[in-house]
Order: sequence, then C-alpha cells, then structure tokens
Amino acid sequence: MIKKTAVLLLVILVLVSIVSCKEKEEPAEVSLSSGIGRYSDEGETTLHFPVKYIHTYRTEMGGDYPLVVEVSSRADLLTYCAENQSIYNFEQSWYSVSFYDAITEYDEEFFSTRSLLLVLLYAPSESYTHSLKQISKTDSGYSIEVLRFVPEAATDVEALWHFIVEVPKDSAVLADVNKIRVSIEEKAK
Repeated sequence: MIKKTAVLLLVILVLVSIVSCKEKEEPAEVSLSSGIGRYSDEGETTLHFPVKYIHTYRTEMGGDYPLVVEVSSRADLLTYCAENQSIYNFEQSWYSVSFYDAITEYDEEFFSTRSLLLVLLYAPSESYTHSLKQISKTDSGYSIEVLRFVPEAATDVEALWHFIVEVPKDSAVLADVNKIRVSIEEKAK
C-alpha cells in the first residue's frame, strides 16, 4: 500500500511539473539581474546582455572604481588575469564561483562573435550584493546602471565585484568603452 501511494504521489508530482512548464510563458523582457539576456540595440535605448556576478577580494583596497575593461579575446582574458592576479583574488570567492571558474567557458569560439565587458565595482561591505539593472544609450555614450542591495546589518570588510557582461562584437557599446559610465543606486535589502 505504501509503495502504491508513493508511486501515485510521484506520478502526480511529475504531471504537475509538466503542466506548470507548459503554462509558463516567456516574459516579454528578461532582466539582466537574472543572468539571462537578449541583445538588440537597433532602435532601443536599453540593452540586455548575459551577466555573471563574481565576488572578488583585493589585496589592498583603494583604487579608482568603478572600472570598465573590454576583453576581446582569450589571450586578452589570460593577460588580464596574469596582470591582476597579485591585486585580486581570482581563485576563491565566498559568495559565488571564483573568477577563474567563471571564465573557463570563454574560449576562442566564444570570442569569435562576442567580447566581455568586465565591470569592477567596489563595495564598502562584503554583505552588499549587486544587480546590473540595465545598459542604456546616453547622449555621450552608454550608462551601466547597478542596483546595490544594502542590508540593515553589514560587515565592515570591504569587497570588490567583477561583473562579467557578454556583449556581441558588433555592438555599439564596444565602440568606445571609455565613454561608458557606471552609476550605482542603493536599495535597502
């Protein structure tokens, strides 16, 4: 009797899962904070790209943040890592996968059609989390808008984040990376 009840419950669970998947419609717009995006910059002012959020540490805090760095090849990515491995902890992260783990999929095939924008963001506390709200076209270039979620109680340990944004090579965003501005909007968590 217990086996029959278990089998019946399992069948019901599978049926409910199938029905809920079929009823799920694709949203009209996918936000960047979900890590999924669509690309289109023809006639649109807001762009959507896939993004990864990697919590990294800096050996000594300070510096001029936020920073935006373009990486257009696997060789560029390896050079970035080699030049910055003494500054940032790429090997481990207590809040996400490590930077090194996150970049393993970016091979020459990936870079044949896409580039990466690395957005480096300083946070006064490792308790803060972030979400890339949008990339928008402005009069002077592009703006990356970041939401920073600030908890009521936070540590006083400073942190650094690497956002890895996947951008098609033909995107106008890459035309002049120096004109990309990053703004941060804080929200209570």
